Amino acid sequence: MSNVGMATAGLSDLDELALRVRDADSKVLFLEAVQAYRAGAYRSAVTSVWIAVVFDTISKLRELNLSGDKNAATFVKNLEKAIEQKEIRSLQDIERTILDVAESQFELLGPHERSDLERLQSDRNLCAHPALLADGQIFQPTPELVRTHLVHVATHLLRHPPVQGKAALTQLLAEIGRPSFPSDQQRVHEVVSEKLRRAKDVLVRNLVVVLLKNLMSATEAPPSIGSTAAINVLSAISRTHAAIYQREVQAALGGWIDGLEDDKFIAIIRLSGVDSQVWAWMKPAARVRVVEILSKHPVDALAKAGAFDALSISELRPQLLDRFQSLPVDEKQAVMSENPRPEFADEAISLFSRARGFRTAESLGEGIILPLARHFSADQVTRILEAAKENVQIWHASEMPSIFERLFDATRPTLAQTVDAWSDFVRSMIKANPHHDWYHYTGVQEKMRLAGHPMSA
Repeated sequence: MSNVGMATAGLSDLDELALRVRDADSKVLFLEAVQAYRAGAYRSAVTSVWIAVVFDTISKLRELNLSGDKNAATFVKNLEKAIEQKEIRSLQDIERTILDVAESQFELLGPHERSDLERLQSDRNLCAHPALLADGQIFQPTPELVRTHLVHVATHLLRHPPVQGKAALTQLLAEIGRPSFPSDQQRVHEVVSEKLRRAKDVLVRNLVVVLLKNLMSATEAPPSIGSTAAINVLSAISRTHAAIYQREVQAALGGWIDGLEDDKFIAIIRLSGVDSQVWAWMKPAARVRVVEILSKHPVDALAKAGAFDALSISELRPQLLDRFQSLPVDEKQAVMSENPRPEFADEAISLFSRARGFRTAESLGEGIILPLARHFSADQVTRILEAAKENVQIWHASEMPSIFERLFDATRPTLAQTVDAWSDFVRSMIKANPHHDWYHYTGVQEKMRLAGHPMSA
């Protein structure tokens, strides 16, 4: 195969890398290098891609300067002074030391990445300054070497935002710790996917390690981040960066957890409930310890620490359900609200049916009936409607018509079996409140009509 033919091999990979270049001007420079590579002009390709490195690094530092980074401000000030005063030697020094600045001062590169780009810098010097070679030789980079340089430049530098390393980690942790950070797992996944889309593996790894230490309150843990946020972010990373997540969690399970006190170990139980892989990765001795903690630890402390998330693990479910029954009513409600699982459906209906006040009925409706609604069978929906019909504290609560409209929507898959129960409930409300339309549950009636089941006269 000719050199030009070799240069076209794997071209789609280079095109894809170009699409991932973050800065538009850097992308233009990178594509110039790719075009030279395609044409077999390998020395030109090496020189062009080095220009992309210098330009992109300076662009990133200008961006950091605008965000208030003092070190970046100093760098930009010195650069602009050198440009304005045409200090060629100073500009040459800036280019010569650009990789050291990127790594040591701003953590835009890791040690191995810097080493790769230093090889590029050396090859660029050989391409641009033939006098550096002895015996009048001309440096001729191979297609494979040039392509390697192109890949390294795109993956090590051009695709990434200007903040990496400790600064990026600090920003991520600050965002996770804010009250505005989402609590819904799907929304967390969307945020994490966006934030880590261009992140280097080392940043992802450090984030996992810090969150695990935070979760377990281990040594060197950062300022407190809520355990729910930490677990949700770890769960998201298990999907976006599965290999890194697995490696670091398994390392933690193999070493860190042995020294944890029981109350801290519950965090691992909770994490295993959110991600069943964690339970599978545990050593037999750790699993035994989980069983003992769940049987002996104060049940209110288990609930507060989120241990009931582990209901998703079949081996632990019977034990957790037995401990659940010993909780006071308010803590049962909290657990069911945070863990709306089908195993709680009957208990939720029982608590709801015994409501002894309007506000209590509304609280139970909002807090446990609606979160569990997607799990209800047709028989359970019928039981809820019967309980409401018989308990004035339920049907006469001012917010209950709105709650039941949402219940109707959430249990729509059971409508073929529950339409008679819904109709009977509404008729009972109309009969009990002939002069009060609000308690005719007109919203439910309209939803039934739209579903093809209008109330008969």
